[in-house]
Amino acid sequence: MVSVPKLGAPVQEQRESVVLRNGGPALNVLGGASVLPDGRNPECTCAINDRCLVRTQDGHRVVIACGVVLAQYTLGDHMAESYAMVNLMDQGLANQSDVARAFGCSTRTVRRYQRRFEGGGLAALDRSPGYPRGRARVAGSRRQLVQDLNLQGHSHREIARRIGVSEKAIRKLVRSR
Repeated sequence: MVSVPKLGAPVQEQRESVVLRNGGPALNVLGGASVLPDGRNPECTCAINDRCLVRTQDGHRVVIACGVVLAQYTLGDHMAESYAMVNLMDQGLANQSDVARAFGCSTRTVRRYQRRFEGGGLAALDRSPGYPRGRARVAGSRRQLVQDLNLQGHSHREIARRIGVSEKAIRKLVRSR
């Protein structure tokens, strides 16, 4: 005999447990949303959508899709991160806006990664062309030399010739100090 709940009585929903491979806490799936038993995701876990999540812990990141580890990499590995983003979209597991939100970038960045991957494969995701952003073009000892020569009254052109860099690099270096 099947018992039918009374009208107005709270209905308990069916919960399905998924245990992560890395021995983390069991996740409960309720109505398609990944949640822990207490009803919220931990700070290290970000749900991309109802099928995918990203877990960050101890300098590593794991991308899980449908309970299967899709990608695992260290936080500094930008090529692996961009490949994981492209892979989620190519397999139809997530859309651009969900992936961008979960990985903390813009949809424009995600589209750029897709174009690079389609044009040149995995090697194209490595890094953008040009000089690395945020890296000084002139070493610290040479910076001091530039400052000393500038204080002595040498022109930017003369300083650039002595050090072996462009005059524009000297102007930028003197202006930044």
